Amino acid sequence: MTYLRFKYVICPGYVRSMNDLDRHFIGAGPLMRLYGVAPSECIVLYSNRVSDVKTARWIAREHPEVLFLHPNIYGDYTVPGREAKP
Repeated sequence: MTYLRFKYVICPGYVRSMNDLDRHFIGAGPLMRLYGVAPSECIVLYSNRVSDVKTARWIAREHPEVLFLHPNIYGDYTVPGREAKP
């Protein structure tokens, strides 16, 4: 078993706003802030890079405890398994 130094895979990407229906890109930094996770607990992978897609598949298969965090169309940035921030 391989030891991973991160708990979260940050997946920056586009999301369509429910307010104005525009597409907005949510980068890695803003996504970490929205979810309230520390950068030291994260790795960033992009869906448009072949090597990142392969890495993501390996992580999902070999380490199901690692959470993948994506932009959310509904604005719910609660980390699964953790209580919502007040």
